[in-house]
Amino acid sequence: MLEFNINYLIAVRLTDAGRAEHKRQYEELSSINPNMGEYVPPVEDIEGWSVWKGWVLFKTFGHMCSSTHQPFEATIRVGVAPPNPPKRVD
Repeated sequence: MLEFNINYLIAVRLTDAGRAEHKRQYEELSSINPNMGEYVPPVEDIEGWSVWKGWVLFKTFGHMCSSTHQPFEATIRVGVAPPNPPKRVD
């Protein structure tokens, strides 16, 4: 048996539908709160993996998981290291 804590970091490969939903949710929230700043898409590595806390991924995309437009590919990596933050370029 594998135990999974919803606070674990997990990695998924978002689909175009998942990326579009992430942006749609941002736009919806920014229409209520215009001080949110510019949209920043999820950081993806060279292979397309993005890292999320389990509960954040489920909260963000859970409503899509029974649709024909899946938000991420079926393979999930559990217990991954946190992503390296992007370096500032001044």
